[in-house]
Formats: sequence, structure tokens, C-alpha cells
Amino acid sequence: MNQSELRAAVVGFGNMGRHHARVYHELPGVSLVALCDADLATVTNYSAQFGTTTYTDLTEMLAKESIDIVTLAAPTSLHFVLGKQLLEAGCHVLVEKPIAASIEDADALSALAESKGVVLAVGHIERFNPAVIALKDVVESGRLGDVRSLVLRRCGPMPPQIKDANVIIDLAVHDIDIATMLVGTSPVSVAAHAGRSQLSDRHDHAEILLTYPSASAMIQVNWITPKRVRNLTLTGSNGYAELDFIAKTVDVFIGTDEAEPIEVADEEALKTELKHFIAAVKGQETLEISSAVGRDALASALDVLAVV
Repeated sequence: MNQSELRAAVVGFGNMGRHHARVYHELPGVSLVALCDADLATVTNYSAQFGTTTYTDLTEMLAKESIDIVTLAAPTSLHFVLGKQLLEAGCHVLVEKPIAASIEDADALSALAESKGVVLAVGHIERFNPAVIALKDVVESGRLGDVRSLVLRRCGPMPPQIKDANVIIDLAVHDIDIATMLVGTSPVSVAAHAGRSQLSDRHDHAEILLTYPSASAMIQVNWITPKRVRNLTLTGSNGYAELDFIAKTVDVFIGTDEAEPIEVADEEALKTELKHFIAAVKGQETLEISSAVGRDALASALDVLAVV
């Protein structure tokens, strides 16, 4: 490892943590040095693959390793306590969405990062889906006119690794963030219905209406549909667009019912996100997935919970 390499760690080694570790391992200029998870067997199984040291205790990891950047992919309930420890140690942190379990915790983490002069990013990965990037470019070009209406669906089977979050905080927060990004302003009101179909302790399905000053967004999320559905439609004052998050396609309709396919880059969203995070750490790019972005998405999701 040369002096220009950033030393990376992943804390929380569930499904997303494993993907973060893989990408850090692949990226030039990054050395993945540590994995940390309460389950030793989970991290040990991957230590040989990535050539890393494994830990079950974050305090021990920070005492023994010199770390520059960290992905925090632990359960949401641990984001504040572990994020606080990482930031206090001077690490630049990308915390998987949502930023925290409460606005108070999100604000405290943001203030701590600012006081320490480190980057705190939030893993809103769909912003880096190449189809979303392509649609955002179309919207910003003005071809579709002003955004008037969005309909977003994010449905599929219950993910077994999610133990401490409901479908609104864990899933709908993606689409709340994307809708707000495309409209370009925060919602002024929310309405919603949610229920418990297969889970008794948490909401596992919801329908949400976000109202913006000159637009609206309808969001359907659930963990009960056997088929994974991830799509978005956008109606503008001059045109219409359809996006498939999984197939990574965008079709635009302007003045005709014939689809105009929009070119979409062949890139992995997570790799693009981590490259952006690293560039922000190095001062080369302005951070798009800031703690303020994460806070706004969380605030809207909590507003939804307050009315269901």
C-alpha cells in the first residue's frame, strides 16, 4: 500500500456491507483493511477473500487500525451510537440509509461531523442508479417541462435481514428521496395508509401521497409482493417518462405515444456512489448525498409514519 491509498473499513456485514467491502476491494487507490460485525463467523468467512483483519468490537478496531473511510451498514438502530464513535475517531463515514432513527440523532451526527471536519455521507444509492441519472438529466434539460406528477412502486418479498425497520423507513425513503430530488423541493404535506400484512410488529406495506408546491408523488411500497417491482413514471407539462430501476431503462414520450429510449450508462450504482464519496473526501467533488439530504428524506418518512 502506498501513501496515497485510503484505508477503508466496513462496519456491519450484512447484505449491503458485503457489497461495500467488495467494491472497496476493487477500487484503485483504496485498501480495505478491516471488517467489523458482532457475528465473528460472518466476517471471518470473507476475511481471506478480501485480505482484511476482522473484528467484533468497534472500539478494538479503531484502537488497532488507522482508518480513513468507513461504510456503516449496521442496523438502523445502531447508526447513531456507532456513527458517533466513528466520527469522533476522525473517520469519514458513509452511513447506509436512513441516516439515523430520529431527527435528533441525525442532527447530532451532522453537527459532530462538521466539528471534526470529516465527511458524513448517506447511502441513498438510487441517486446513483444510471437510469435515475439519465432521467434527472432529461428533467433538468427542460424537455419534459415542469414536473407535475410522479408514481413510484417499490415492492417485493420481505428481506429477512431487516429486523428493526418498517417498510416506510427502510424502503419508501428511497422513493421519497428520488421524488424530492426530481421535483427539486421538499414536500409541503403528506398523506398515507399503511398496514401489517405478514408482520405483526411493523408496517410491511404502505401507500403514500407527497404534495409539493406544484407537483405530487404517489408511492407504493411493500414487502408482500412475490415479484420485485421497482419503477417510476413522471408526467411533466410537456412530456412523460417511464423508468425501470431494475432493468435500468428510461423511455421518454413527447408529443407522441412512441417511446424514445434514453441512453443509460452501464455502471454499477454502488461503485459510482463510493467513487463519489471518495472524491468528496478528497475535496474533488461536492457531496451530493450529504447528511442534509439524508435528514430531509428521514424527516419526510417520519412525517408519513405520523399520519398512518
